[in-house]
Amino acid sequence: MADDAVLRDDATVALAARFHQTAPWEDSQLFRTAVTNFVQTFADIGGQISHPADYASTLIPRLVPAVLPYQIGSTAEFCTTRFNGRPLASDAFDVMLTVASGTPISDGVAPDVSRIRTEFPYCGIPYDDTEQAGMRPLRELIGLSY
Repeated sequence: MADDAVLRDDATVALAARFHQTAPWEDSQLFRTAVTNFVQTFADIGGQISHPADYASTLIPRLVPAVLPYQIGSTAEFCTTRFNGRPLASDAFDVMLTVASGTPISDGVAPDVSRIRTEFPYCGIPYDDTEQAGMRPLRELIGLSY
């Protein structure tokens, strides 16, 4: 199987759209098999997991349903070993790629922590027009229309 096929499985295209229309209590029934297959395939490609099917089975309760736990009063932490909320500076994509593959993966893109506010709303300070000069929206680059 080609590596890019893992991320765009034609058999599960409809599931991506459905994911954004359902409640977490439906996740196990609707997405468990697809997530299990993805983790198993990705772990196999990563080459560090000796039994990808077993690895996927043990990982699935952490991933399905797709909810992010948080223990009130504790420090938020989102890393390969623990999900407890998610600080804005966490590189969630790298964490999830690493968890799914069973080997460290970095896409080379990380949150710009210099833009995160120290007061509410904590989300990053928006980029102005000069900082975005020459950039096109992702939807144009990949041919989506909304």
